[in-house]
Amino acid sequence: MSLEPEGEVGALDPAFPPPMLVSDQPDAPPVVAGRRGAGRRLLVFGVALAVVAAAGLAALLLAPLVRDGSRGQGATPPTPSAGVTATPSTVPGIAPEDVRLVDERVAVTLTWRDPTAGQAVFYVVGTPAGGVPTTVANAVRGKTSVRVNGLNPTVDYCFVLVAALSVDEVGNSDSICTNRSATTSASSSK
Repeated sequence: MSLEPEGEVGALDPAFPPPMLVSDQPDAPPVVAGRRGAGRRLLVFGVALAVVAAAGLAALLLAPLVRDGSRGQGATPPTPSAGVTATPSTVPGIAPEDVRLVDERVAVTLTWRDPTAGQAVFYVVGTPAGGVPTTVANAVRGKTSVRVNGLNPTVDYCFVLVAALSVDEVGNSDSICTNRSATTSASSSK
C-alpha cells in the first residue's frame, strides 16, 4: 500500500475545494469565505481571558483583607508569643513635665517641658470626658507644643502626653482637661 496521494503531486482533491475569496467591493481586502465569525470569536475569547485575569488579580489582592476582616466581633484576638511584652515599659524621667493647656474652644494648644532634651517623640492621647482615649496628635523630636483642632466647643476633653524613646520605652504625663462647663456657667451668670 502506498502512502503517496493519487494523481499529481499538489493536485487538489475535488471533495475539498479551496476556499473562495469573497468581496463586495473591488478594492476591499479579500475575505476567506466560511471564516466570517473567526474575528468575533477571537475577540470574545480575548475579552473572556481578560475578565478571568482581572478576577484572579482582584482575588489575589483582596484575599489578605478578607482574611483579616473575617474575624467577627465574638472572635478571639490572637495571643502574643511567649516572651513578647504586650505593654511598653514606663521609663522614669522621660514623661513630659509642666504640661499646660490653652483652651481655644474649637482647638486646644498643649505645651510642655521635654526632659529628654529632644530625644523623644510626643503623642497626644485625648478623649471627650468619659470617652475612649485615642491618639489625636503628635509632635516631632525637639518640639514642645502641639495644637489639637476640630473640637466641639461645648464638650470637655482630657489629654495625656506620651513621650516615646522607642516602642518599648514610654513615659506619660498626668491627665490635663478642659473645664468648659465652669466657663459656660460663669459667662452665662453675668
